Amino acid sequence: MPSLGSLLLPPPQDSREFEQIMRDYYSEKYSGNACVFARRGQKQYGVDVVSPGVKGIVAIQCKDYQDTKTTKDKIDTWISQAEEFTPAISHLIVAIADKTDGEIQKYVWEVSHNRNIQGQFKVDVVYWEEISAFIKQNPEILQRYYPFIKIPNINAEQIIIKNINDMRIKFVELFVKFGIQDFLSEDPFVGIKSDSLIVADAFDVEIENLLKKSVLLRDTYIYSKISEFTRRWNEYREYLIPYVQPIPDGKFVKISQIYINDFDDIKMLIQIMKDGIFKAYWNITS
Repeated sequence: MPSLGSLLLPPPQDSREFEQIMRDYYSEKYSGNACVFARRGQKQYGVDVVSPGVKGIVAIQCKDYQDTKTTKDKIDTWISQAEEFTPAISHLIVAIADKTDGEIQKYVWEVSHNRNIQGQFKVDVVYWEEISAFIKQNPEILQRYYPFIKIPNINAEQIIIKNINDMRIKFVELFVKFGIQDFLSEDPFVGIKSDSLIVADAFDVEIENLLKKSVLLRDTYIYSKISEFTRRWNEYREYLIPYVQPIPDGKFVKISQIYINDFDDIKMLIQIMKDGIFKAYWNITS
């Protein structure tokens, strides 16, 4: 299911920070020992991050291209620069802080395939969409580069719930713990805090776990009402996804100005959805 938390984190505005993110990306994802290569002003041979290993040196070229188009010629240039690096590298990763470009991906795969036939180092390209998803899946790295996003600890206990009152109490605890009332009080035309989006995803995980733990209560009134709440909650969040965009500082998302002509209709539908969510909540707690 799509989620608001699937929205991209804002790319770093500082090129050095992007290099540090890619250092952590490689070290965590590939269990390598990566480091930022050279200081500013020194020759870098088209390499920003390196990770020496038993299978050879992996090099990452970081391009914080948010307003500059990546072309096939640029890819060729970056590969040529990396070929000057010594000792010779075995794998080049081009990291681009921009929207995913399928044509460039295909070109890089073709180039890498041909280079492999010739015994030359392989080439991959990774875009910000994948990097952003990786960061959000790693709380420590998320807090390092996006400290304004706060995520409560998730309780992963697997105790089976057999009492409807226990199920009701647990649901209310989660509703309060994850600040869902505060989330619903935020106006998407004014701005929803980015950390609220990720917290909302965490709440989803906990509610799903709650329903799984309460499987013995599936035929009860309280189980059906929590399921109804979940349906309405997901409907509201899925509705927002195509409309909201991050603002430049990344701390908020809001409904894009391109929908301003539909303001009244969107506003009315959002309020209807919120009212439905609160009604479902009170049906559970009353």
